[in-house]
Amino acid sequence: MEKVVEKLDAINKTLEGILAVMKKPESKFEKILEYGGAGVSILGLLSIIDIIRRWIIGG
Repeated sequence: MEKVVEKLDAINKTLEGILAVMKKPESKFEKILEYGGAGVSILGLLSIIDIIRRWIIGG
């Protein structure tokens, strides 16, 4: 039983560390870059889908 408690305590400490990293405040510039990158990625995927659609349709 003691080993289980020790293991759970170790898991709890690890999860607390992960949570601390995830809650790290971001600057506005970082958020702008993140959203910009996501937008460019979406446009790239749409472009690839359009190219494949044109190959299939032939137009």
